[in-house]
Amino acid sequence: MFQNEDKTIFRKDHDPYHDLLEQCSGVKREIIEQNCEILSDLKS
Repeated sequence: MFQNEDKTIFRKDHDPYHDLLEQCSGVKREIIEQNCEILSDLKS
């Protein structure tokens, strides 16, 4: 019982931060991809 409760508490505490991290990395990846597309457009 306690382990399950701890896991849910742990999840509740860490999921919002984890989601934020994933969003940030996703945004960074999109920006990098856009920059690469712009660079390849400039080269060609």
